[in-house]
Formats: sequence, C-alpha cells, structure tokens
Amino acid sequence: MSIVVQNLQVWFGKQQILKEINHTFAENRISAIIGPSGCGKTTFLKSLNRTLELDAGYRWKVKY
Repeated sequence: MSIVVQNLQVWFGKQQILKEINHTFAENRISAIIGPSGCGKTTFLKSLNRTLELDAGYRWKVKY
C-alpha cells in the first residue's frame, strides 16, 4: 500500500505551518524527507502518524 497526501494544510493556532502539501510515498520504497531547520519536516511526519492531534491548537485540513 502506498501513502498519498493531497493538499494537506496544518495550523497551530492562527499560524499556518504547512500549505498545500502533495506527495505520494511509493509502495516498497524507502523515502527521505530533507530540508533546512524549521521547514516543517517533523510537522509533516507527525501529521501523517497523527501524533500532533495531542497538541493544543493543532488543526489540519485537506483541500479538495
């Protein structure tokens, strides 16, 4: 099974952290997420595994 992310948006309070993220993680492949400090890598991964839902002020939206 692959993972498909379409138009993911994430906020903490009024601050939008991720804006319209689109990516497909291919089945049976290893993927790496790289980028500079503070660009949203951890927020993206925590959104995928739903651990950010425990944080106050977190909300997400998928735009269709």
